[in-house]
Amino acid sequence: DPNYALGYAGLADAYTLFSGFSDIPSRELMPKAKEAALRALSLDDGLAEAHAALGLILLLYDYDFAGAERESKRAIELNPNYATAHHFYSRLLSAQGSTKKRLPKSAARWRLTRSRSPSTGFTAMPCSTPENMMRVSRN
Repeated sequence: DPNYALGYAGLADAYTLFSGFSDIPSRELMPKAKEAALRALSLDDGLAEAHAALGLILLLYDYDFAGAERESKRAIELNPNYATAHHFYSRLLSAQGSTKKRLPKSAARWRLTRSRSPSTGFTAMPCSTPENMMRVSRN
């Protein structure tokens, strides 16, 4: 269905995930991810999944931290129970630096995500904890 916003949001997430786990260069996949997220938002601006998807794309591909924060916060505002939005926001907080102020916020978001959806793909990986992400970034 060309008017199914949630489908486009899922497609955006799939392209984003695939860009990190395939041999296809991100420069080929991430524009498709962004296009799908923007299409989802054009169909339904109130869809948390689309805002979360765009937020992660802005973080990982565009390095637009302000835009990523705006989209992540909007996703959480629209659906506070959407665990993936909380996880993506925790990734943003971790990426913004290793300050003592940001790490506890990121860790709290990650724990909230795990408590709401323990088997969610990204959060089920031990390496995804903010503390482990910080250790990896120091090496």
